[in-house]
Amino acid sequence: MGENDNVNQDSPLSGQASDDKTVTTSKDTGTYSREQADKAISDALAKQGREHKANLEKVIKERDTFQKQIQRKENELSDITEERVALQKQIDDLSSDDPDKGDYVKKVRELREKEQTLKDKIRTQEEKEETYGEKINQLEAKEREEMTKEIVKGYENGDYNKLVDLCEIAGATTEEQRRKIADTLWTKTTPGLEPPVLPAKPFSNVTDGGATSDEQAGLDRLYPSMAKK
Repeated sequence: MGENDNVNQDSPLSGQASDDKTVTTSKDTGTYSREQADKAISDALAKQGREHKANLEKVIKERDTFQKQIQRKENELSDITEERVALQKQIDDLSSDDPDKGDYVKKVRELREKEQTLKDKIRTQEEKEETYGEKINQLEAKEREEMTKEIVKGYENGDYNKLVDLCEIAGATTEEQRRKIADTLWTKTTPGLEPPVLPAKPFSNVTDGGATSDEQAGLDRLYPSMAKK
């Protein structure tokens, strides 16, 4: 083995961590500050939110298209039914030996078949519309979840699960309503120093509504009709 084949055992290999906290390799592009990391996360969440909103709008548009198609078919069905009923009345007024009666009866039969075909198509499209309704509910629930997590990030000791529970009790679904409830629970953090969302944990000094006595008092002021007597 030549001198060039020797490896200094005291020197870290390329890409191997030294005693420093920052690992430097040939592929490193630098380190990031807390503010830069927070901004990167915030930008990623904002992009995810835009994509999610676009997906929701697309599904709603498709659902609305189905609803319009169903409405057109229902209108067409109504016209055919009206025509069939009027023709049936004419048949009833004709004598049994009227030469045109057979043609009228045949026409009524054709109209009944059209009615049944339209009813089948309407039923099929209504079933498809229901699946879009389920998708919309799921997407809206996901949107509320992401919006609530973003709200909680702006408060000291903000707790996602606690806010969700109280919003469900109060029937608060919009961002404005949920922020009002959050304002009664916690103190807003300094911009750029938002803490991570806390996981669910047991609470002490809890009332029946899931909030501490001070928090409950704030909620009672915000929603007096739901205040505990």
